[in-house]
Amino acid sequence: MLATRSPQMRKAVGVLKELSADEQTRMLYEKREMARRDVESMVAEKDAVIAEQVAAISEKDAEIAGKDAEIAEKDAEITEKDAEITEKDAEIAEKDAEIEKLRAQLEKHNGM
Repeated sequence: MLATRSPQMRKAVGVLKELSADEQTRMLYEKREMARRDVESMVAEKDAVIAEQVAAISEKDAEIAGKDAEIAEKDAEITEKDAEITEKDAEIAEKDAEIEKLRAQLEKHNGM
């Protein structure tokens, strides 16, 4: 072979082999870099989706908190109305007792 006979050719073949190895290394690096960028891009997309979902959940949580406050307000109103009803029931019971007392007095008076 010509490359083995001439020292200049041997040197040139050596340089070509070196350049070829460097090209393979560069190509491998570029492939790895592209893969790394693809992964970073996918992660960024997933992070964006997660951020949107978290925002939606936070919005729903705020809505729920508002509804909880409304329910608590309505519960307080109901409790107040229940107390009023209990008070009215007590008044009615007193009036019923007075009526029974008057009825007994009337019967006693009429029975005489």
